[in-house]
Amino acid sequence: MKKRVVLFIFLTFLSGCFGSNDPFRGRMTDWDSYVRSGEKAYKEGRYRDAERTFEAALKEARAFGKENESYLYTEDYLANVYGMLGKYALAESIEKKVLDYQEKKNGADHPSVATALNNLAATYRSEGKYTEAETLLRRAKSIIDRIPEPKPLLLGLVLANLAGVRGNLEDPVGAETLYIEALDFRRERLGKEHAEYGGTLVQIAGFYMGLGKYKEAFWF
Repeated sequence: MKKRVVLFIFLTFLSGCFGSNDPFRGRMTDWDSYVRSGEKAYKEGRYRDAERTFEAALKEARAFGKENESYLYTEDYLANVYGMLGKYALAESIEKKVLDYQEKKNGADHPSVATALNNLAATYRSEGKYTEAETLLRRAKSIIDRIPEPKPLLLGLVLANLAGVRGNLEDPVGAETLYIEALDFRRERLGKEHAEYGGTLVQIAGFYMGLGKYKEAFWF
């Protein structure tokens, strides 16, 4: 089950965006090639390959400046890769910078900040920093709660992550409530055939199995 979200929208740069004499044209082409290869490797579970290609893309993107969307996108995706490889300190460093950037650019209550909070919280949870993770997730949920209906799909992920954290903090009642809330949200928004709904079912079943509630787990 995916715990993080790639925050920045991938920008497709057409060759026409750069003049034939533009010094960045070649770098952008190389960057685009590295990013596409990195995305493919990540989706196929080849995280070492993804790490190498995204790090190469980041070197190219530095030429555009650290406030450029291509640089920010690359860093954000690289944080996901580091998380999958268990390189949590590296992931945390990037995710803190992304959060700071989003807060300064869009304001503390912007939906992009909620996404950045969720991603950093996922890393904190992987590091065993459950209290810190919960604080960030509660803040993310507070931001989402103020968004008019329909709520963004991010809500389902935040609820599921919160449920996991409450389980880590040995609060099975709170965890169960949040898992059911996440399940209901995803069923209503996505339908029972969607992968995210199915993933939530698996999470709840695993949660009940961990508690020794095998009968409840069977129903999921």
